[in-house]
Amino acid sequence: MLEKGFELNDIEPVLDACESSGFINDARYAELLVRSHISRGHGAIRIRQAIAQKGLSKDCIEAALVNCDCDWYELAKDKATKKYGVPRVTEVKGRHRPGVAQGGVRLVAGGLRLPQFPRR
Repeated sequence: MLEKGFELNDIEPVLDACESSGFINDARYAELLVRSHISRGHGAIRIRQAIAQKGLSKDCIEAALVNCDCDWYELAKDKATKKYGVPRVTEVKGRHRPGVAQGGVRLVAGGLRLPQFPRR
């Protein structure tokens, strides 16, 4: 408003009146932004950053995040499934040690295999 040529003396009473009437409410605005970002699949850290850039206080942001009814794990799982597809699950038969496939072949990232280890 100052850039448009209004005096600070004229702006302050109007803003105070709008705030007391409930037209300007940072908590409600923060909750709206949180819901908007959740619908886009954004996580809590990204939401905090985006809302902080809007100039809202940390307390207001934290209150909005705490009051939102969001399962962050499900949100992350849905986002990952959308991006990478449904994970393929292989059936594991018999007794095995973690990281060692049947026959004693150790599984390594990238499809590399190490020599077989003797069975116990």
